[in-house]
Amino acid sequence: MSAIALTGVLLANIHGLLIERAGLLGLTLMLLGFGAVLVGLHGLRATQFGLLVVAIGAANIFRIRQIRQDIAQIQVAMQSG
Repeated sequence: MSAIALTGVLLANIHGLLIERAGLLGLTLMLLGFGAVLVGLHGLRATQFGLLVVAIGAANIFRIRQIRQDIAQIQVAMQSG
């Protein structure tokens, strides 16, 4: 999934943003699931690493929201002129 997101970054156009968002969404779901499984299976021993994985997932969510805002700005710019 991170390779898909990286491909989107390298394209550097509207299609790249959409591809990056799709890759980050898949990666985020996997990270959040992995973090939950870590804490669920190993309890307190895995809490720190589980929280790190969840924090990376949260950063991905922040980037996904930024991409959504960028796409909305591009749509407005295309409609206005």
